[in-house]
Amino acid sequence: MDKNQIKFKEGNPNVYIISINKSPMIIRIILLLVLIMFSLIPILATYFRLSSGYGLHFGLVISFVICWLIGFYLLRIILWNAYGKEKIEFNNKQITYEADYRYFNDGKKVLENKSITIDINKIPEEKKDIGTLTINNELDQIITVIKLPLEELKEIEKMMNEKIS
Repeated sequence: MDKNQIKFKEGNPNVYIISINKSPMIIRIILLLVLIMFSLIPILATYFRLSSGYGLHFGLVISFVICWLIGFYLLRIILWNAYGKEKIEFNNKQITYEADYRYFNDGKKVLENKSITIDINKIPEEKKDIGTLTINNELDQIITVIKLPLEELKEIEKMMNEKIS
């Protein structure tokens, strides 16, 4: 884990940005090749079907939809493994969580700032004390995905408790 995984947005100390550690380049290259393959399969199937003189078929539409949905999911995985960040913004009224994939954002969740509790979920791993953060209120919860050392999580918990109260 890098010590600089947690940053504050410039000019706004109420926004925490937790970055991932990039996955190895070979993993991202393999995922990219699989993405390209799933993107080209329906195009090539259409080309071969038309060049053989069979014409269009409804199965081609289904292949486009299925392959491109899988491709979009793979794109999300590639972007998360390369550029993924979690943004946690809090003020007196609410806490906002958002997953940032660099080119689009997802998983936006807003909690009202009433009866907030912040917990650390320790994840048992062989050599490291790591965990995730859970922010709860009476109705809903936010669970971060990026694993961080427990010391950094305790620091975040302390700072958030000071600013929320």
